[in-house]
Amino acid sequence: MKFIKYLNEMRGQVKLKLMTTVEEEAANRTLLHELTEKERKHEDERDVLQGKLDKLREERETVCNGLDGTLRKLQHELQEVTIHNNMELEMVQKEMNEAIAKATADHELRMRQLQDRVDAMERQVHEVVEKNKEEEQRMRREKSRIESALNSKIAQYDEDMDSRQKALNELQGQFTEESARYAALKEHFDKIDADISRMTEEDTLLAAVRRREEFGARVIFRAAANIQKIFRGRQARKVVAAMKAKSKKGKGKKGKKK
Repeated sequence: MKFIKYLNEMRGQVKLKLMTTVEEEAANRTLLHELTEKERKHEDERDVLQGKLDKLREERETVCNGLDGTLRKLQHELQEVTIHNNMELEMVQKEMNEAIAKATADHELRMRQLQDRVDAMERQVHEVVEKNKEEEQRMRREKSRIESALNSKIAQYDEDMDSRQKALNELQGQFTEESARYAALKEHFDKIDADISRMTEEDTLLAAVRRREEFGARVIFRAAANIQKIFRGRQARKVVAAMKAKSKKGKGKKGKKK
């Protein structure tokens, strides 16, 4: 099969050569020469590049050998550091376990001491509560007694104010009657004094007016004093009522807290 293939190739080349002209042959020779020259140049360049490549390979092998040595050295140092760290870690773990055990023992002791203090304080609080209960009961009784006395005084005060109010009403009635009498007398005196000289009439009238004004001022002063007493009494009762309401609220809150 190969022989037949070679024969076919030779036949094709001979046929091609027979069919090629002189000019084409010359052009082919020139082209072949140029191709040969290019191939030679390419081979020279290839040799140069092969030399550079070999040099680069040698340099790479040198660098790789150096890096391998450095890597082995670093691996050896890393192994030593790892061993040293493991030893230190074991020591630290041992010290930490001892510290934890000591801290646990101290914590348990501290907790027992604190529990004893808490128990003592609870007993003390219980005693104080019992004592405060007794004091509260005593103060409640004292408060009830004071409220009873205060209520009796308030009732007495109200009675006094009622009697004074009645007296004030009577005085106001008297003042009204006196005013009416005064008006009637004034009109009567005016009619009588119409025949008397002007000077005598004015003096008499002024004297009567001054007396009535003084009397009216005294009546008004007494009435104002009584009104002030009544007003202050009512204000005092309002304050006492507010204090009672506040005291009842305080009792309710204490009862809820209990």
